[in-house]
Amino acid sequence: MFINDLLPFVDDSFRTIKGRSGRIVEGFSMGGYGAARFGFKYHELFGGFSLLGADPLQLDLFAHTPANKENQLRIFGEVFSNDMEYFQAQNPRILAENYGHLLPEATPKRQIIGTANLEFHNHLAELDIPHQYREFQGIGHNAMRLFNALIPYQ
Repeated sequence: MFINDLLPFVDDSFRTIKGRSGRIVEGFSMGGYGAARFGFKYHELFGGFSLLGADPLQLDLFAHTPANKENQLRIFGEVFSNDMEYFQAQNPRILAENYGHLLPEATPKRQIIGTANLEFHNHLAELDIPHQYREFQGIGHNAMRLFNALIPYQ
């Protein structure tokens, strides 16, 4: 829906620069997860992507115990149909392995987090996928604190 319906609608309805040179994707939390998925899988459509506090980036959704276990189970059921194979096939780690080598070198990729997801950063480094990584301490999973921490870097 996002790729086949929303992008053409936005390009047809607003003054945009059509194509990857005029388009980036960014998201916070599950939106950051989605930004990574779109950025890797649809690299021909997005000129860059940014993950802010992205989650979940591990291959086993249940490898880390979240603060809200009920929410984790709800997301697993509603988003991934309780199917670990489907979850893994959609996972940015796998998409980085499958599509990372296809990204044009100039594609900006950034991962900005509170205090988690170091494993994904290391995974991208192991795959030799250049990216910007910044970690802020004491922010937790709070979008406003993260945005405020970013102000000096803009």
